[in-house]
Amino acid sequence: MFDKYPTQSEAYEYFTSKSDQGLYALSSIEGSNSKKSVLITGGIHGNENCGPASMAFLAKHLESKKHLLQGTVHFLLGNPEAYGANRRFIDKDLNRSFLSNYTENYESDRAKEIEKFLSNHSSIQAVLDLHSVSVGDTQMMIYKLKDKEIAQKISPLSTHLLYGDHNLNGLFLKACDRYLNCFTCAVECGNHTARESHVRALFHSCSFLKEFEIFDDSDLLDLFRVEVESSPIITRYEILKTITPSTNFSYILPKVESEVKISKGMIYARSDDGDHQASEECYLMLPSSKLTPDLAEYGFLCSREVIPRKISSN
Repeated sequence: MFDKYPTQSEAYEYFTSKSDQGLYALSSIEGSNSKKSVLITGGIHGNENCGPASMAFLAKHLESKKHLLQGTVHFLLGNPEAYGANRRFIDKDLNRSFLSNYTENYESDRAKEIEKFLSNHSSIQAVLDLHSVSVGDTQMMIYKLKDKEIAQKISPLSTHLLYGDHNLNGLFLKACDRYLNCFTCAVECGNHTARESHVRALFHSCSFLKEFEIFDDSDLLDLFRVEVESSPIITRYEILKTITPSTNFSYILPKVESEVKISKGMIYARSDDGDHQASEECYLMLPSSKLTPDLAEYGFLCSREVIPRKISSN
C-alpha cells in the first residue's frame, strides 16, 4: 500500500479495505497473546487526519513486527464516510451519537455498529482516541478522573482536561466505559494542518502500546518523543459548563482559543438569547471555529488547577 507515511487518500484506502471482526474500517493486528488487546481510534471526526494516517502507518509497521507483538491491536477509523469527504461529520457529530443518542442518520447507524463491536469485545484492556483541533494548536489529554495516573504515564503533555458523567453526552469514550470498563483517554494532538500533530499521534500510540505491554519499539518511540513537549507540571482543567448553540451566537473575547481566562462577571459571548456572562472565574476550552447550529456545543468553560507531575519509578 505505501512504503512511508501515508497520505489521507492512502489511509482511507487502507481502512476501507478492512472489515476485521465484522466491523467496517477496522484493522486488527494479532500478536502472540490472544488474551490481551487494546483499541486505538481516529477519524471519529472526518476532518482530523492525524489519527487515521498515523494509525495506518503504525498498523503496517506492526504487520511487519508481528513476532514482537504481545497481543492484539485494533485500529478503528471511526467515521469513514466523513473522513473520505474531509468533513467533520455527514449528518451529526459521531462523538455525540453514542449510548442511545440515536436518530435516523449515518452517524447513528455507525455508532450502533461500533457499540456492537465493543459489546462483543469486552476483553479490550484500554482505548486511545486520537483527535486534532481547528482553533490554535491545542495539545491535551482528555480523560475521567479514574484514569489520571495512567494518562500521566502515557503522555508528557502538560495540559489535561477532565470530563464527568454530566457532560459530553454521547461521547465515544463513554460508550467504551460502559461496554469495556477499562482505561480510556483521548489526545488532542494539535492543529489539523500541522505536521507535528501526526508526530504526536504516533508518539502517544507507541507510548500507549508500551504502557499496556503490547508492543515496545524504543527506537520508534524515541524518534517521535523529540517533538512532543514535556513539562514537570500539569495544568488540569475540569468542565464546569457546556456552551450550547444558540441563534446568532458569537464570542466577543479579544482572543478565542483554548486556555483563555474569563473573569467572574465577564461577558464572553452574545446571541439572540442575550449576553453570556461567566458566573465564576473560568477558562475557555475547545472553542469551535465555525459556529453552526448543527454542532453539539461551541466550547466549554472550565476550572483550572496546576499540579506537579508524578515521576514514574520505572
